Amino acid sequence: ERPRDELAQSVQFSRLYGFLGERLLSLVPVLSAGLLLLVAALALVTATWFSKKLSRPVEEIVGWTRALGAGQPLPPPDKAAEQREIREFGVLKSELRTTAERLAKARLREVERIRTRSWAEMARGVAHELKNPLTPMRLAAERVTRSSEPPIAEAGEVLREEIVRLETLARAFAHFGRPVEGPPARVDL
Repeated sequence: ERPRDELAQSVQFSRLYGFLGERLLSLVPVLSAGLLLLVAALALVTATWFSKKLSRPVEEIVGWTRALGAGQPLPPPDKAAEQREIREFGVLKSELRTTAERLAKARLREVERIRTRSWAEMARGVAHELKNPLTPMRLAAERVTRSSEPPIAEAGEVLREEIVRLETLARAFAHFGRPVEGPPARVDL
């Protein structure tokens, strides 16, 4: 009787385990789908967090390049934020600051070059306008110098000397208006 009871109990457990096994096998796809959704949700949250962490410095650098292109100043350095960020972004920001300084110096040089060029053009124009009436004046002064009356001839000579002086001044002014030629050189003043 004892083996029969054990066998009956065994059969009963076997049926119970078989029933539970069938039920669990039908739940495995549902559980695996739920687990898959949980893993996907965790992956999405993690990917979003990483992408925000990586895109924030990139967006900041894009803003810096826009400011750099527009000639606006870059934000001042923040040592605490720079210690927390990725090293490569810190290097890139440092190089952008250096580039901003170089651009500012280049802009100043360009403004100075334009100013010098406009002064040179003005000097050439003034020299040209000064030379135009001097030729007829010189011819007239030479005619007056040939006069037979000494005071008039003397006045013509004074006029001719002053016209020569004005022509020299006009040439010097025109020379001032020419662009500098050759490479820059040091001069001991």
